[in-house]
Amino acid sequence: MIVILPVLGVLFAAFYSKRYVKDVADYLACGRVAGRYVISVGDMAAGLSVISLVAACEANYQVGIAFVAVSKPFNPWIVWEMNPIKFPVNSIEISFIAMMLGIVGYLLGSLITYREPFNLDRLLHRGKYHPDGEQPVVVEKLSVGSFIYRRMIGITPEYTRGDRLIAWSVFLWSIVYGFGIMFCGVLIWNKFSPWPVQRWGVYYYITTIVASLLVGCVSTVWFMWGGFRDMVAMFRDLAARVANPLDDGRVVGHVSLADKEHFEEVEETVKEDETEPKA
Repeated sequence: MIVILPVLGVLFAAFYSKRYVKDVADYLACGRVAGRYVISVGDMAAGLSVISLVAACEANYQVGIAFVAVSKPFNPWIVWEMNPIKFPVNSIEISFIAMMLGIVGYLLGSLITYREPFNLDRLLHRGKYHPDGEQPVVVEKLSVGSFIYRRMIGITPEYTRGDRLIAWSVFLWSIVYGFGIMFCGVLIWNKFSPWPVQRWGVYYYITTIVASLLVGCVSTVWFMWGGFRDMVAMFRDLAARVANPLDDGRVVGHVSLADKEHFEEVEETVKEDETEPKA
C-alpha cells in the first residue's frame, strides 16, 4: 500500500492534467502556475527514477581511472583509488570540486559570450517592463538587526507567515543547529576535551540517523500536504488561464516571444518621451 497509493496518485494527476495540456504553451504554463511543493516533489521523484540511478552508477564506474590520474600528483595527501568497498572521493571533496567547476564555468562563459551590458530589468520584468507599469523603488535604511533579518535569513516584506516560518526553520536547522552546535560547538569541545571513539559513534548516530529520521518524517507530511494544496491550485489556475499561442517557449532577441510586442511598445514609448522637446 505504501507504494501503490503514491503511484495511483501520480497516475490520477497525470490523466487529469491531460485536459489542460494540449500544446507546448499549455505545458510551459503548468510550470509557472505549479506551486513550490509540486515542483519540489516532481524534482525529487525524477531524481529517484531508475534511469537516474543507472546513470549515476555508470558515471561513477567510468570516472574511476580519471580520479586516480588526477590525484596521483598529490599523493600521499590525496589518494583517489577505486575499490569495491567505497567511492574514492568523499562528500566534502565532491562539493568543493563542484563549486570550483561552477565558478570557473560561470566566469569563462561570461567572458566568452559577453558583448554588451545585458538588460536585467527586461529579463526580470522590472521597472518600465513590469506588466503593471513601472513600480516605485523604495530604498530604506536597514539597522543591524534588520540587515541580519533581511540578508542572512532572506525575509522580505513579501513573505507570508508561512514563508517566514519556513525561512526561520531553515536558518535554525542549517546555521544554528548544523553549523553552530554540531560543528563549532563540537569543535570547541574537542579542543579542550577530546572525545573517545565511542562518543563519536553516538555523535554520528544522532546526526545521520536520528536527526535525518525526524526531518524526514516532518518533511514527508509537510510536502504531502503542500503538494496536494498546490496541485488543486494549479488545476484551478489552468482552468482559468487565458491561452496565448505565442507563449510556447521561443526566445527572439533575448526576449520571450510572448513579451516581445509589449516590450517593444514600452521601449518605443520611452524613446518618444526622450525625443519630445522639453518646455
